[in-house]
Amino acid sequence: MPVNVEFTVRDTLSNFKSIRIFLSGADPAEIIKLALERCELSTAHLPVRDNLSQNTKIGTKTSQQNFAPGLDEIWKNLQENERLRQKRFYAVNLLKELSKNRELAMQRRDGHKVMVEIIEDNIDEIKRKTGLTQILWSINWELTFMRRCLINVLEMINYADKHSKDVIIYSLNGRQLTFGRGSYICCNGSLQFGADDAIGAWQKICIESTKFLTFEVHNLERLVERVAELLGGINLLVQPHDGLLQTIKNVKLFIARICSQPPSELSKINSLLKKDQQVQIMNGYSELALLRGILQIPCNVDIQALKHFIDKNDASKAEKMRKEYFEQKYFLESVKNSTVSHLELTSLSWDADLNFTRLLDALRKLSKIQKEQISHFSGLQIHLGSGPKVFVLASGKISVPIEMIEDFEI
Repeated sequence: MPVNVEFTVRDTLSNFKSIRIFLSGADPAEIIKLALERCELSTAHLPVRDNLSQNTKIGTKTSQQNFAPGLDEIWKNLQENERLRQKRFYAVNLLKELSKNRELAMQRRDGHKVMVEIIEDNIDEIKRKTGLTQILWSINWELTFMRRCLINVLEMINYADKHSKDVIIYSLNGRQLTFGRGSYICCNGSLQFGADDAIGAWQKICIESTKFLTFEVHNLERLVERVAELLGGINLLVQPHDGLLQTIKNVKLFIARICSQPPSELSKINSLLKKDQQVQIMNGYSELALLRGILQIPCNVDIQALKHFIDKNDASKAEKMRKEYFEQKYFLESVKNSTVSHLELTSLSWDADLNFTRLLDALRKLSKIQKEQISHFSGLQIHLGSGPKVFVLASGKISVPIEMIEDFEI
């Protein structure tokens, strides 16, 4: 039965053209030839069909076996041609895209500066009314959304009755306030307001913090000391802005797991761990991991799996990973500063999940941009991302695909 295939290709002028092909038959060579012809591509390099009559008699199976290697080669050639075409396209378009987006980037940067000043005024007003020491954001929100959160805090204070206002001010005085996902008391005793939560949820957290904040913070400190004691003096890390009650629950569950083991098992675990090794207790949905030299253990971990993992990833490996992470971080910062200076950029940033080697190669390539091309970069804020195209962020930064940098010909 014929199959209707529709797709879009880009011609040499970067215009898109719709292609529709009705595929039928069992001969792959004819199908490839038809597709190339419809796309107005050359068929001169198709493999020669030897012994046509013999293949026809033998049947479809033999025909497919004879032509498969040739078709694989065609596919590889098509991919390579597309890669080279994209490379030429990126080389021409990078400078063009920067020039095209410069004016919009400058406009948004100016608007961003004005909004930052307004937000700083709102923050100063909240600090003055509550005695807050600092306001933080755990997520990179849009500035308009940040300002809305701050205005809601001011309204919560201004329109509360006297008793509620006293409770709010008492709970915030001398502490940090973080806006993020969910409202809760943090491990360091500060508060987090859920940016998506209603004002009622914020007031509830303020009330709870006045009742048992000090006790629970001290309780967590005692639990951390207990874990360090059980595991031979390890350094248990607690993220300051994680939820206090959930962290206490996780640590208690982990202690129960460890204490349920016979002393011999606990001794084996301690013999595998290095004193002062950095350890973090995670929630029950996490997995055993060694991240940046930190041993991450789920609170509901299987003890045998824990022993095997620690044995496989000894303390020296953890220390090496941690050292490499910070070395890479400082080295990248050094290369970034050099690149910013060379291109006369206002700032340079990148997506956090970009591969280190790939990012380093891109920065080195940018630092080799020729002098006559620097004017395209001068004064801009560049952000390297993994997206498919160039666009301007709300902050005025121009987001550039890292692939475009990789394929840029200097």
